[in-house]
Amino acid sequence: MPSLTRMSRRVDGNARLHPTRRVKHLNDAERRQAYEMLLAGSDNGVLRYGAFAFTAQHFGCSWRTISRLWASARLSIRDGSLTAVTSTKIKGNSGTTRKRSKEEIELAIKSVAQHDRQTLRSLEVHSSIPKTTLINHMKESKLKAKSNYVNPMLTEENKEDRFRFALNFLEPRSNGSHVFANMHEYVHVDEKWFFLTKVKKKFYVYDDE
Repeated sequence: MPSLTRMSRRVDGNARLHPTRRVKHLNDAERRQAYEMLLAGSDNGVLRYGAFAFTAQHFGCSWRTISRLWASARLSIRDGSLTAVTSTKIKGNSGTTRKRSKEEIELAIKSVAQHDRQTLRSLEVHSSIPKTTLINHMKESKLKAKSNYVNPMLTEENKEDRFRFALNFLEPRSNGSHVFANMHEYVHVDEKWFFLTKVKKKFYVYDDE
């Protein structure tokens, strides 16, 4: 292994400002070797100028990777570890880990009353599942946004009452026919200003609901 003490002077002083373009993740063995190289070339834990850049060039990674490695290893010792912890946090496939399984998300959603599932925001609040997680879950499962139309439920008695009310506005003519009154003396007000019932509603439900 090259000596950091003898070779660090070869590194350009500006190298620390320009990390190598090659992107590489070090495995646990390489991280341990990099830390020991830094430690061997240090003076009571104080690194020489250019140590990060030289070590990064040797292992083919960014000097920032070496800098973070050194900082975390020294911090682990200060926190009471007998040896410096240099193992990587990247295990297997990197990325955000799922906090809930698909089955757990489905169970949480089904526990929410359907009238509280009309918007993703409402579903997020009542299920305690982030909106982004809900959107991703919809892409992976059978959770769908379905529309429901409110139809008037009229009984036969209701229909007869409406028919009789309409007949009250029929006026007889001299020829024996009938015509509807012009209703100029009536004020017509749209009922939607008083009844805010939504005719069309959207719910987030599963196929088996």
